Amino acid sequence: MAADVAYAHCRPKRWEQKEGVIPPERTTASLDTERSRRLTSLIADRAEKHGPDSGNSRERRVRFLAEKLRGYIAGLPKAFAVEFDRGQSLVWVTLCYAFGIFLYFELPAEPSPYAVAALAFFFCSVQIISYSRPRYSRILGLVLASVLGLCVALLRTTAVEAPILEHSGSVNLTGFVESMEDRPSSTRMQIRVIDISGLDRKAWPEKVRISVRGNAPEFSTGDAVTLRSRLLPLPGPVVPGGYDYAFRMYYEGVGATGFAFGAPEVNPSFDMPWDLRLKRWVDTIRQGFAERIKSVLGYGRAGALAVALLVGDRSSIDENTEDTLRTAGLAHILAISGLHMALFAGSVFFAVRAVLALFPSITLRFSIDTWGAGAALFAAAFYLVLSGASIATQRAFVMIALVLVGRLLGRNAITFRSVALAALLILTLSPEALLAPGFQMSFSAVIVLIAAYEEVTRRSKGRLRENVRVNNGIFASVFKTLFYSIAALALTSLVAGAATGVIGAYHFHRAAPLGLLVNVAAMPIASLIIMPFGVLSLALMPFGLDALTLPVMGYGLKALYAVAEIGAENTPHQGIVGAQSYTGVMFVVAAGLMLCLFPRKYRRLSAIPFLFAAIAITTFQPADIYISERGNKIAYRNSAGILRILGSRNSFEAETWLRMEGIAPEEQRSHRVRRSFHACDDDACIIRAYPANREQASAASKNLPLVLSLVEGARAFAEDCERSDIIITRIIAPADCQSVLVLDKDALKRQGARAIWLDRSSADSAAIKHIDVARKYRRRWAPSSQ
Repeated sequence: MAADVAYAHCRPKRWEQKEGVIPPERTTASLDTERSRRLTSLIADRAEKHGPDSGNSRERRVRFLAEKLRGYIAGLPKAFAVEFDRGQSLVWVTLCYAFGIFLYFELPAEPSPYAVAALAFFFCSVQIISYSRPRYSRILGLVLASVLGLCVALLRTTAVEAPILEHSGSVNLTGFVESMEDRPSSTRMQIRVIDISGLDRKAWPEKVRISVRGNAPEFSTGDAVTLRSRLLPLPGPVVPGGYDYAFRMYYEGVGATGFAFGAPEVNPSFDMPWDLRLKRWVDTIRQGFAERIKSVLGYGRAGALAVALLVGDRSSIDENTEDTLRTAGLAHILAISGLHMALFAGSVFFAVRAVLALFPSITLRFSIDTWGAGAALFAAAFYLVLSGASIATQRAFVMIALVLVGRLLGRNAITFRSVALAALLILTLSPEALLAPGFQMSFSAVIVLIAAYEEVTRRSKGRLRENVRVNNGIFASVFKTLFYSIAALALTSLVAGAATGVIGAYHFHRAAPLGLLVNVAAMPIASLIIMPFGVLSLALMPFGLDALTLPVMGYGLKALYAVAEIGAENTPHQGIVGAQSYTGVMFVVAAGLMLCLFPRKYRRLSAIPFLFAAIAITTFQPADIYISERGNKIAYRNSAGILRILGSRNSFEAETWLRMEGIAPEEQRSHRVRRSFHACDDDACIIRAYPANREQASAASKNLPLVLSLVEGARAFAEDCERSDIIITRIIAPADCQSVLVLDKDALKRQGARAIWLDRSSADSAAIKHIDVARKYRRRWAPSSQ
């Protein structure tokens, strides 16, 4: 009875009726009786619905599951409406905006500006009309975002359009030096063109990229130089679907590449433009910091890594060091991104806050958080300029700026909305960044990290409500803090590594299987020693006190590289995983976005694209024949299905082909064969190519192997056009050549590199199953395809 009275006194107000009349008091027994009555009624209703005439138990289960699935799918729009009301609309608008940009770059031809403008006007009008109907307004808004992304990409392409060299030629070149990059055997200079003799004025590229062999004279940004050079058209992708250098250089304003015949000479006849003066001033500051760092840490590995981390200049890092960090899974440290920006701005924030806290009169009268956030925002902007403002650094700056502004306004800024806003700003200024590996890996890592930590936070809050904190002493608290710190670091490495690993494997054909362990061991060194003392060194450098802190940073860099060496030495095949399926990677990206951004109840739907991705990846087959853009390099399979490269010299094309095959660098030399191993004479060279799985070929396939003829002299056409399946030549082939496929000078220039898959089962005359070309579409950055 006492329990019933106590229950009545603590009864919640929701039992009260609208008229204010309190229902009869309910005892625990009466509540149990009511629950039993409801359960009995529910069972009776289901028995009536699924009675003896409704079929057997299996049919009832199938019907029940079908109804449940129908209700699950029907609730998806409502779940998205709730997400939009919670403020997630910006995230989906940004995704559709990015999809519109992606659609523009995938179009087979350049769209008409008038058609795109009309499309945008139409959807803007429809969106305004349907604004009062939320269901249709949301859908049309997403479509409008895609159309606007298409418009922005078109406007950007039109704005940067400049002449692109179509034919090679030797010219006298005069221009301003915009940048210089030291390479192992040459120096690469980007020059803004002033004058090109021997070339029509209308065909002058706006900028050219020239390689100077050996040690080039020291020039500064903005110097006017004159040199004799050989200009070449922009190179296309090494393989179809590969990284397109012409695309990247088009948006940088570069219209030609080439090499210098001698050392450039200074030409003092021209005044430096204002933007190059500003860039020169920034470069002078960067070089001053770099020289100061190297003077303390030396010009070896530690100094080069410190310069890369603090200044963003990676030109001093040797190839072996960079390859070791990449193989171990620590290459992300070299890219100034969220970690560096957060530590840099965070150190300034807490330092300013700690200094101001020493003065009670200031602390009691003003918000020291506001002053610290303002100083940190200024420091982040300074670091952005100092580091060179790469895509990853821009994204990190926008994110840290939103966090600091949120600190000023008392709001939490580390959300999907802040990531969406950062992506929206970057894609509006540079839509082409969407196709850059750095942009993709940077934002994918941030998205999955936010999703993972939101889930962890949600679960942790649920446990805190159920559990009561117990004070176990200082040692237990320290151990618990250390454990959770290591667990958080492991989670960060695991989640970010999984997100970026798929994209990195597709673009670079390599992965870091030991990346989790290496990052758990190395990141505390970077977070607690390297970056804090690096930031402190930059602050003390104007006072000449950096010699006290830079050595500590150097010791941390040596320890980090030692961890990287251990990881790289124990990574099989240096992490080379070979080419990946484009379709499979796209399905993985779609599944990851669904897993992170869908309403929580519907994230299990990501299993569907994951399943398709697994099918696409497991059924993917690499090409059997690769042909370079100029037709001078060929990769083919021998009778054992092993990929061979014609030519014993190292080349970028050969390294790319063998890496796509999954062959480690130390084994690549054995896959190159000399011309003497083939049936060659002065006019042509005969190559016999096989499919990857020779044993799967039908016994009726009498035309295997496929015969390729690499023709260098016109006399070989008479015989080889009749006896060869494929003719490859850098001269013009006769029009009556009877080969199944003729790749002469015009065909190679028009469509670029080729990848060929051979038929494994058919007795077709040429045994060619599929051919893919590098330049499929007629776009502004590939004029040679027109």
